[in-house]
Amino acid sequence: MYGKEVTIQLGFAFNPNVITGDLNLSNQPPAK
Repeated sequence: MYGKEVTIQLGFAFNPNVITGDLNLSNQPPAK
């Protein structure tokens, strides 16, 4: 299962400026 930990890590990896991974993924397509 992908918890918020993975979500935040993926979001942070794409946009280091955005601390909130959830908001980041909401604006971008799901990364594999």
